[in-house]
Amino acid sequence: METIEIRPIQTSFEREVCLDLWATVFPEDRAFFQERLDYDPAYAEETTWIAKVDETIAAAVQIFPYYTSLDGVLIKVGGIGSVATLPEYRGKSLTQLILRHQSDWMRRNGYDLSLLFTGINSFYEKAGWDTLSQYSYTLGVERGLSVISSRLHSTAAYTIKPYDPVYLDQIMAIYESFTKDYFGPALRTEAYWLGQLKWLKEGVGDFLVALDNDRVIAYLRVKKGREAVLEVTECGYTAGYETACLSLIKEALYKAPEYKQFKASVPTSHALYSLLLKDEAVPEEETYEMWKVVNLPALLSKLRGVFTHRLQETTVEDVTFPLLINSGNEDAILHLQNGFLDVEQPMDVLKYQKFYKRKPSELLSDLIKGSLTDDLTIKALFPKKDYLFWCTDSF
Repeated sequence: METIEIRPIQTSFEREVCLDLWATVFPEDRAFFQERLDYDPAYAEETTWIAKVDETIAAAVQIFPYYTSLDGVLIKVGGIGSVATLPEYRGKSLTQLILRHQSDWMRRNGYDLSLLFTGINSFYEKAGWDTLSQYSYTLGVERGLSVISSRLHSTAAYTIKPYDPVYLDQIMAIYESFTKDYFGPALRTEAYWLGQLKWLKEGVGDFLVALDNDRVIAYLRVKKGREAVLEVTECGYTAGYETACLSLIKEALYKAPEYKQFKASVPTSHALYSLLLKDEAVPEEETYEMWKVVNLPALLSKLRGVFTHRLQETTVEDVTFPLLINSGNEDAILHLQNGFLDVEQPMDVLKYQKFYKRKPSELLSDLIKGSLTDDLTIKALFPKKDYLFWCTDSF
């Protein structure tokens, strides 16, 4: 009878076996997976999990830890990637078992949320992840260049250059300033930036900067997608220099004449959307992002200062507390006393005045994008929020 063991790796040898396994299952070569781990400063052996069948490492899943921010509060996210099982061991639910135990491990180790990217959503729904749909926008190159030229006609000219390490400090500053009002972007240290640049291996035309009097005021990163589509992977800018994004797109398209379309997935508050994509591009709903709340009471407790501030800022007077929030098998009670909100994980006694029951997918949307309900208390707690995740951070 087979013996199955689910756990993090324990030796560097087991890590090497995982790299071989991923290179066997996925189209990428071994170096792709090794560099992604080697250059990530957040990597630790405890984040690589395996399923051993007798003495064989038959499946492996990687956690990529990172932090994002919600109104200034650090949110710890476990990115899930490199989910793989050797063909001869499929049908034993090995990766499902790994994902379940990784979820328990993340809960014990202070993670708030988990994120993954997939095209097989039903597989991960079984393990508790839910789809959070986004929109991408696709525009023909010829039409795009025509619109860009007309809108740049009366604006200042910017100098466009390929990325150079001398610009990194300025780009980091733009990134930090630009992303602070969004939920989702990874908080990047200099070590993370340097590692990311190594594992992405962007070409000369894939990372461009816009200069105004030798000062970086915007930047653009792209990749060559399928079917002659140039994809925007990241675009940041300094407030007041929104049209620099158009200059960057124009230069990127000129450098890639073989492409007939370009594509971007940006929030509606981004300059690319308002200046170019809103009236010209074809929107498409994307369902490859899946999120999971790892520990609802702990997450809501961490956000109690945010909720207090939102309640203090609202003009709504008729808010009702205590509020019981239920999602899946988890409950949390929100109390409001003397203008300050506190969060309690109910034990034997439930005492509340308002009940808010949400499916996990609905509560995720409330947290990340804002609630669509008409309830005034809920709208005050979960107002509309802009969401953004650059695929340069994908795992």
